[in-house]
Parts: sequence; C-alpha cells; structure tokens
Amino acid sequence: MPTTYALIDASGNIVRKEEFDGEAPALAAAKGLRWVPAVPPAYDPATQRAPRAVLPVQGGAVSYTVDAIPIEELRAAKLAKLAAIRYARETAGISVAGAQIRTDRESQYTLAGALLAIQQGLVPGPIDWKAASGWVQVSSAQLAAIAQAVASHVQACFSRERALAEQLAAAADIAAVNAIDLETGWPT
Repeated sequence: MPTTYALIDASGNIVRKEEFDGEAPALAAAKGLRWVPAVPPAYDPATQRAPRAVLPVQGGAVSYTVDAIPIEELRAAKLAKLAAIRYARETAGISVAGAQIRTDRESQYTLAGALLAIQQGLVPGPIDWKAASGWVQVSSAQLAAIAQAVASHVQACFSRERALAEQLAAAADIAAVNAIDLETGWPT
C-alpha cells in the first residue's frame, strides 16, 4: 500500500505531496529538500475540520492539527442543508384523488392563477389541467381542493423546516446539533 510523503524545502514548507510504494527517493541535501512521511490523522468530518499540516515542518514527519468545527458554523451548514431538503420535499409533488400533482414553484403559481381565474369567472369551468400523471378535467370545486392540498403540503414543509431550525438553534453543543435528523418527519 502506498505511503504519502511530503517534499519539504529548507524553510520547512511543503513543496508537494506524493505517494510512493516503500521509501521515498533520496534527495541531495545540497538541494535543501527532503521527503518525510505525511499521513494525516483520522478525523470526524461531522465535528472536525480536515487535518492541516503544521508549518514549518520540523523533524522526521509532518505534524497535523485537527480543529473542531465551531458550533455556529456547523449550525449554519445544517440550516443550509435543511433549506435544501425542505425545497426538495416542497417541490416533489403530491397525489390528490389519484392524480399526481406537481408542486414545483411554477406549478404552484399556475394553480393559484387558474383557481383565481375560475373563481372570478374569467375562465368557465370545468377546465383542462395537466397533472404530472396526465390530463384531467377539473371543476372549480376540484381545482379548489387541489389548490388546498398543494397549499397544505407546502405549509407542512415550511412548518417542518421551522421545527427543525428551532431544534438546531436550541442545541447546546455539537453532539446535539449532529443528533438532529433532518431527513425524517416530512410530509409526503
């Protein structure tokens, strides 16, 4: 199995890293360069940053530091992931009376506009509607039921995001932040 080595200059800076089977090649000391083992320690990416080499390199191997991720940075990353999960769940679509209904933002706006148009008498009902599962003809009452189901689904997604965001804000330490499951409890 190859071993990672770092090429160190006379000032102790890493020039490059390379893997070798066995020992690294010998270099002329006159060049001021030397190969030293550079194997970073294991770390937990959920709570720690990737290992960083300590410069200048002194001695026969590269030393590393592993820093904990600050809780606020971890919270911010989890909140960004949470928003992305909510958006994916919100726009994934729902089933209403056996028809697959799109819930992406454009479909939400189109549905709201169609409902308003039919309620205002701008368009006579029933109307043709293209669901994710194909064409359907819907009355004003059916369109209102679809709109209500979509609005309820969207609101439930935002409510779930808020509940999880509040849990993240209340988490006292990194372990508590990492213990919050962002994937479960979403409406389907």
